[in-house]
Amino acid sequence: MHRFLKELTSLQSPERRFLDIIRASNQKLNNNKGTHLHLIEECLQKDLIPFGGKKSNFLICRRHREGLKIGPSVLSSALSVCSSERDACLGTQIHCLVLKNRFLSDVYVGSSLVALYAKCGSPQDACKLFEEMPSKNAVSWTTVIHIFSQAFQVDVCLKLYNEMRSSALRPNDYTFTFLISACTGSGCFGQAKTIHCQIICMGLDSHVHVSNALISMYCKGGGIDEAHYIFQRTMNKDLVSWNSMIAGCAQHGLAPKAIELFEQMKDQKVKPDSITFIGILSACRHAGLVEQGWFYFKSMEFYGEKPALDHFSCIVDLLGRVGRVGEACDLIKSMPVKPNGAIWGSLLMSSRIHGNVEVGIEAAENRLVLEPGSTATHLQLANLYASIGLWDQAARVRKEMKNKSLKIDPGYSWIEISNEVHYFRAEDSSFAQLNEIVPVMQVLADHMRDLGEEVPFEVFSSQ
Repeated sequence: MHRFLKELTSLQSPERRFLDIIRASNQKLNNNKGTHLHLIEECLQKDLIPFGGKKSNFLICRRHREGLKIGPSVLSSALSVCSSERDACLGTQIHCLVLKNRFLSDVYVGSSLVALYAKCGSPQDACKLFEEMPSKNAVSWTTVIHIFSQAFQVDVCLKLYNEMRSSALRPNDYTFTFLISACTGSGCFGQAKTIHCQIICMGLDSHVHVSNALISMYCKGGGIDEAHYIFQRTMNKDLVSWNSMIAGCAQHGLAPKAIELFEQMKDQKVKPDSITFIGILSACRHAGLVEQGWFYFKSMEFYGEKPALDHFSCIVDLLGRVGRVGEACDLIKSMPVKPNGAIWGSLLMSSRIHGNVEVGIEAAENRLVLEPGSTATHLQLANLYASIGLWDQAARVRKEMKNKSLKIDPGYSWIEISNEVHYFRAEDSSFAQLNEIVPVMQVLADHMRDLGEEVPFEVFSSQ
């Protein structure tokens, strides 16, 4: 017990599992209730104000030490403050007050505790608290749905949502926002469209954060027209609305539309941020608009935005796509930020496409310094050396792969059919419908050959 309290008040212990000790004490509660309450009381006597808690919350613990009564509404508000500040230490003290005053059954206090541990990086603790709540409200349900939506566990989110509906509670706008985000992240666009229908039926489509989630979902799911329709109908558009629509246009190669939106955004006095510039620069790079790309890149300073690695990556990729590989390489070397493996990988890809072996080798070697376990980069580097007859170097790279026991990870793709996502892994013969798929692929391959086209894939036997 004393060891736990020492860790609780130690600045050198950033990873503290607060509920572990409470759970352990709960197991012993029936045998030794006095020890359990003594532990809570001792925790409450600790002064945790140096961790950054607001003075009002600190005074709550002080009121307890002075024997003054504290109500559940006060504790719920105090927990909300701790959640917003990610202050798990002070939040744990207030949790102890909740236990001490037997307010754990209060639905608002319970919901605040779930939110506290979720926001402080303890999702397991938050879920356990949620399960143990005798009564739940929309906030507690939405909080736990949010926890699983961050991991894109759409099946769990939908299960929780259905349980919430079965309990006669009405989902709120944030519930649907998190559900749409979970579906978007896992590629379940059919499910997301079903949820969109429910949003309309419940009259929650006017909320800007719901609209933003829908815009992002339709953009990533190929429905750029639907996304633009929602964007146009969204009242009081915020920065996220503009960023989502610009990024969506960039993903679909609609550079002129993205630029038009950017200019409209400026006309409406909405100040672009770093994410806005990533969107507009991505649009320029997909369309090969070098002059416009440089213009928007240089205009960042006017808006008080300092170019970060992602913005430099867009320009490097833009230059590489139009064949200005040497210029892209010089930009990487002159950047004020340290390059990562991804930016060297972009240059490597451009070098291979445009046949600049020298720059390609330099890019691959630099990427391997940052990502020594990259199998694909080793293979690309070995092939580049072999293409110019440097067989010794190619053999060296392949030997390094062998020494590191590097293997090629098979790629995979997926498709959603009838609200179910099916995954296909390369050279995987265990798929249930393989016997039906292979004959169709063979027919397509034969048809391409009859037309004199090269077949870009190999059809293997399902046997």
